This record gives sequence, structure tokens and C-alpha cells, in this order.
Amino acid sequence: MQDQPGFQNPEAALSAAKEGDPQAQFQLARAALEQGDEDEFRHWLQQAASQDFPPALFRLGIWRLTKTLSPEEISEAKNLVEQSAELGFLNAIRGMVVLNARGAGELPNWQQALHWFKIALKLNDQKACREAALLLQDQEDGLTNSILRHVAAAGDALAAYHLGCLLLEGPKSIRPEALFWLGQARDGGHVLAARELAPYRGEPAAPPEKPLPPLQWPVIEKLVSALKEPLTPYQSRDVLSDPKARIVSGVLAKWECDYLIARAAPRLQAAVTSESLEKGEEASEYRTNSAAKFWTMNQDLVISMIDRKMALAAGTPVMPCAFSGR
Repeated sequence: MQDQPGFQNPEAALSAAKEGDPQAQFQLARAALEQGDEDEFRHWLQQAASQDFPPALFRLGIWRLTKTLSPEEISEAKNLVEQSAELGFLNAIRGMVVLNARGAGELPNWQQALHWFKIALKLNDQKACREAALLLQDQEDGLTNSILRHVAAAGDALAAYHLGCLLLEGPKSIRPEALFWLGQARDGGHVLAARELAPYRGEPAAPPEKPLPPLQWPVIEKLVSALKEPLTPYQSRDVLSDPKARIVSGVLAKWECDYLIARAAPRLQAAVTSESLEKGEEASEYRTNSAAKFWTMNQDLVISMIDRKMALAAGTPVMPCAFSGR
């Protein structure tokens, strides 16, 4: 279930909202937010949520998470998201995956994250299928490629890119299919696909010859249930004592780096310094690099696992959830 189309006439929406239509109330809440009227936004959102309208429950929960500080308030806000998820609202289900994987007002709960992740898979959520394919590499021969083929065929550029890269590692006989999927990824806007295609310029590309076989959902669910939470610290080697510097090897695989690059590309902005943040400026004149922020609701299970690995490598806690830029 996703946001439903609203009323075209604002007067009709207002009339329906006053009569108790939750969809109209939700539409007025969204319009108020766009106009910067937070009081009106909160009023109509609470009205719609009081009728268990899933999109409103989800939005209200996330909005409260941007405002709350106490563990009790965070728990109440998270419960609103969970209510929406239990009613089948896909954005809320994805949200519960991240909230549990990262922790929101409490310790991370990996098993609960996997519970909601499997629900997203049962709903055939293409993003969850793509993540499952990548996380299940090396689990069962051919399974990752099979899942990625389904998701890539549905138009997912990230899935097409990773499928093409994996097929390039196989026999030369399947190279045409690999180049086909990389071409699909490039045409879909993947920032790394052209680089991967460059060495094979002029070689033929061809779609898969056989129809896609059905996915083995019982096998996928069993393997997802067994996904291990990253907990083991990484070995490091000191290279400098002052300033202290260490080398930590083998933290992320190439595909994980590629995944982050592709997910971050649309979010890149001029990086700011702490001084700039304090002054409310966008960037400093002497800062020339770019940065991308993944607010909590922009993350997924793959990014949560990468974040956990980076924290283990650095010997630091995982950063708390951040909702301000959802």
C-alpha cells in the first residue's frame, strides 16, 4: 500500500477532510507542510492518523522522531511507524527495517530488522529483493544472479549494474548478457556503468536467451533469516603514532563500495564544515569536496550493514539515527 491519489480540488479536499475523510485530511497535511504551516500540518496529520490511515501514521511517526528526545517519546513515535507497517504500508515496512537495524531510542534489534525485511520481500518489494540478492552472495550458487535478473528486468539500474559485474566474472560465453545488463544500467543513469563497459567497447551485447525462472522464495527466506549481524572487530595495523593512524584491511567488498557510490551520487552536495553548520551556511570557500547524507529513512539494510562494518573498523559506536533531512 502506498500514498493514494488525492482530491484535485482543494475546496473538495477541505470539505471531505472536515467530514472525516482520512485521505483528504492527509492531502491537506501534505499541502500545509509544503507551505510551511506546521500547525496545520500537524492538525490534519493527527486527524488522519487517528483513523489508522497508514500513510498518515507513518508520516506522523517520522515527523515526531524529528522532534522527540526522550526514550519514551521515541518509542511512541516508532510505534506509529510500526502500526503503519502492520497495516501493510510499504514505506513504513522499509522504515521498520532501518529503525531496528540502526536502533531508535534503544539498542539495534537485528532479528526484528530481518523480520520486517522478509515481509518486504513477501510483498515483492523490488528494493528489498535487490538488497537480498547482494547480501546473499556466496550463500547458494546462482541465487544472487537469479534474483538480480528479476529485479533488473523490472528496470532497476542498480540491480542491472551488479548483475552485469557478476556475470563478467563468469565464463566468456555469458559476456554478451553481462554487457546487456551494464548497458541497461548505464541507460538507467548508473554512474559507474559506463566505466565498466569501456574495456568491452565494440563487443556484442545480448539479453538473456531463456525466460526467467520463478524465484525460490522458501530458500531465499531461509537464507535471509540466517544473515549474520556484523559484530566481529577488524584487525588493524598501526602506521603512525603521532598523529595516530591505522590501516584496516578487508572491511568492504568492491560491490559494497559501488553500491554506496551509486546510492550517494544523486545526493552529492558541496561539503560543509562544522563552522559553516554553526553559521547556517551551505559551504566554506576553502572546502571543495562533495558529500552525501543518508538520513535514516533514506537508508536500507545494505547501508546499515556497511555502517556497522565501518564502525567496527574504526572502533566507534554506530551513529544514532538522524531524521532531520528525511
